[in-house]
Amino acid sequence: MDPKSFSTPEPDTFTKTVRAVCGALLGLFVGYKVCFWFGPFGRAAELFAYAGAVVGCAWAAVRDGDDFWREMLERSRWFLAWLR
Repeated sequence: MDPKSFSTPEPDTFTKTVRAVCGALLGLFVGYKVCFWFGPFGRAAELFAYAGAVVGCAWAAVRDGDDFWREMLERSRWFLAWLR
C-alpha cells in the first residue's frame, strides 16, 4: 500500500495557529534558558537566540504537530536536566 494513503489530513488554520503559539511559548522558554546558560551576550545576539528558538519551536510544532510534543515529552527528562 502507498504510505501516503495512511497520512492524516491537513490541519485547519485554527489548529495550526494553536500549534504555532504553543511552540512559540516553548521557544521563549528555551531562548531564555540558552541566554541564561551560555550568557552574557550582546543585545543583538540575545535577540537572535530568542528569535531562533521561537521560530524554530513554532515551525517544528506546526510541521510535526503531536509528534513534536510527544518527542518533547519523551526527551523531557534529558531536556529538563539540561535546562537546570
